Amino acid sequence: MIDLHKYSAIMVAGFKQELVYRLDYFFSLVFRILTALVAIFVWITVFRTTGASSIGGLTPDVLYAYFFIANAISIFTINDTVASNMQDDIQSGNITTSVVRPVKYPTLIFFNALANNFVGLLTVLIPFMIIIILVAHVSITPVTLSLFILEIITAYLITSALYFIIGSLAVYLVNIWGIISVADSLYLLLGGGVIPLILFPGWASQILLLLPSQLSVYTPAATLLGIISPSAAIGYLFAGVVWAVVLVVLAALWWKKVSQNITSVGG
Repeated sequence: MIDLHKYSAIMVAGFKQELVYRLDYFFSLVFRILTALVAIFVWITVFRTTGASSIGGLTPDVLYAYFFIANAISIFTINDTVASNMQDDIQSGNITTSVVRPVKYPTLIFFNALANNFVGLLTVLIPFMIIIILVAHVSITPVTLSLFILEIITAYLITSALYFIIGSLAVYLVNIWGIISVADSLYLLLGGGVIPLILFPGWASQILLLLPSQLSVYTPAATLLGIISPSAAIGYLFAGVVWAVVLVVLAALWWKKVSQNITSVGG
């Protein structure tokens, strides 16, 4: 049983720590806008060059809104904070004291990362999404909003487990920044952050929609914009829930093995 009072205290401490770096979130917002604009400029060129009014059934306006929404979503759904925090703990030696505390380390690292990502949710994702919805005149129903919320929560659980497994590799490798960066890039690509999954060849799109990465960007954005139907979104969400359960179990089993090798302090 998780002591909610204990972990809420951890989150409050995390909030206070994150709010010290308010300027970071401003630059994060600017970076997200610039990243979306780069993708949009590329697709403007594609539309002008081909003379097409739509590509893969997506009009320019829908594609432009998609990339803004995708960049906003990814700040929350791709939880690489778990891996980077674990690397810091292992390099500093804090991991040796953390694993013997009454608070279980996997849960501790999850709540620490949750505090970080929740601040990002409040300061970047929600304001960004409100602006996009108003500017792009996106019509949202209670059904699509409910599915969207469930999708990003499931995506967060998936990437938390995935990056926990990656972070635990620091026990053996010490420095895993390169692995984290590669994982981020691959996850964005396979999740539809670079190209909407519907624009991949049919066979590739079907495979990608079965992977856990589809919930990180494409499915939530496509749900909000009406690119996919609610029934299709439910199917992708169900696949994501299965992945979440599998990855959480794998992360727990992997940590049980890895934690036996934590015997030294620092890197």
